[in-house]
Amino acid sequence: MIGLSLLSLAIYAYVNDPYWIFQDEPTWQRSYQGHNRAIDIRNRLAKSLQIVFFKPEIVIIGSSRVFRGISTSDKVYKLKKVYNYGISGLRIREMHDYLVHILRWTEVR
Repeated sequence: MIGLSLLSLAIYAYVNDPYWIFQDEPTWQRSYQGHNRAIDIRNRLAKSLQIVFFKPEIVIIGSSRVFRGISTSDKVYKLKKVYNYGISGLRIREMHDYLVHILRWTEVR
């Protein structure tokens, strides 16, 4: 039974390749129409986790326009900790849940 479980886990890991071990060209090096698909696909989860640890003072939230178009290193923000929470394809209905998450885990008010 344990052997079957381990075999199933190994097959799952090989097929999904979460650490890009079995690929000739890792997804973070591939681009699609000038954009990195790995960043676009995984940034919903990654940004939700990053904001918990980064603890920004200012959060810029929006769609891919924010993600690709607003720099957090701009002089306007001076010495504040700024986080770009731009997510490609973000919808208004989803934005509420992200705002609740931001308010719960940061000091942004």
